[in-house]
Amino acid sequence: MVATLIKQRRESIEQFQKGGRQDLAEKERFEVTLLEAMMPPPVGAAEIEEAVAKAVMETGATSPKDMGRVMKAAMAALAGKSVEGKAVNEAVRRKLAG
Repeated sequence: MVATLIKQRRESIEQFQKGGRQDLAEKERFEVTLLEAMMPPPVGAAEIEEAVAKAVMETGATSPKDMGRVMKAAMAALAGKSVEGKAVNEAVRRKLAG
C-alpha cells in the first residue's frame, strides 16, 4: 500500500514539474521521503535470484511457458518485503531462458 502511495507521489512530481509548479513538486518529494522511511529495506538482487531459483525448483519449471507459475511462487516467497515485480520478472526470464 505504501509503495502505491510512493508511486502516485512520483507521478505527481513529474506532472507538477511539467506544469511549472515546483512548490507542489517539492511538497510531493517531501512526502515521498516520509513514505520511503516506512518501507522495509529493498530486497537485493541476490535474494531475488535465490527466491527465483527456489521457485523454479518448487514448480518444476523448464521453459518460459512456466513463467506465471514461477512468478507467483517467487512473489509469494518475497511477500512482505520491498521488491519490485519488474525485477523479479526479469530474474525469472533470465532463469527460464538459459
